[in-house]
Amino acid sequence: MKVLVSFPGRYGDLLWALPTIRALSRRVDAPIDLLIAGEFAPIVPLLERQPYLGRVVADSAWGLSQGWQPPNREDLISPYDLTFHLGYRRWPELPLPFETAHTFTLHGGRPFVSDVITPADLYLNEPWITNLPQAPPTEIVVGFSECHFELKVGLVTLLEDLDRPLLVLNHDSRTRWAQERPRGGYPLCGPLPWVEMAAAIRNADLFLGCCSGLHVLAVAIGIPVVIVEPMEARWNPIFYPLGWDGPQVRVVKGLDGKPTFDARAVRGVIEGVLQGEASR
Repeated sequence: MKVLVSFPGRYGDLLWALPTIRALSRRVDAPIDLLIAGEFAPIVPLLERQPYLGRVVADSAWGLSQGWQPPNREDLISPYDLTFHLGYRRWPELPLPFETAHTFTLHGGRPFVSDVITPADLYLNEPWITNLPQAPPTEIVVGFSECHFELKVGLVTLLEDLDRPLLVLNHDSRTRWAQERPRGGYPLCGPLPWVEMAAAIRNADLFLGCCSGLHVLAVAIGIPVVIVEPMEARWNPIFYPLGWDGPQVRVVKGLDGKPTFDARAVRGVIEGVLQGEASR
């Protein structure tokens, strides 16, 4: 059976959608072809390495502004036995991977495959980004978005005092992380392809970042993740299907139980995670 799935979301949404696509691949016992919006073409080489995906196409004629339904491109979406358009049909109400599974359930492919994919079918404790090349080991990889840039740079600079190997990831030469170097500097690598970033994350002991596509990549690879998120809108539980308090994902919180960017709290969580890893 030849199956196509389309998904128009941004990097993080797309990475959260992959467990549903993997579950579908297991149902039909074959790799799934995937169609994504053209602006996210840089991630295609990483997706092509995943055993549950077949052909991966970033359609330059399809953008986020066009909604969940891709253009009717006969050269891309035909012929297939079955086609699923998994873009969100509502404002997400469930944690994002479960929202995609819910979309599949509502618009499932009976009678060709079972029309229900449950949260248990997603196996979020099983890495879904694998088959990566080797990379030099490091202890901490950092991947922050540009939002609250100065605050995040300050945190990274303070963390240099941890005296642990630290690598700041960046995938776009247009970002401030690539173009600016504050006085005093901070550890930085040049913009990297997604495959190389994924390899660096896989060989790290810990990922530090905010709620972004890179944090989802780290979750998908299966390493410990520490989240520092200054933006209250990104505290919504839909972005944290593994919760806030471990064992894999830990959101740095203050004494009030809310997320904080206090440097001492960040350092304490990082040290606790690394010591926990070392004691295993």
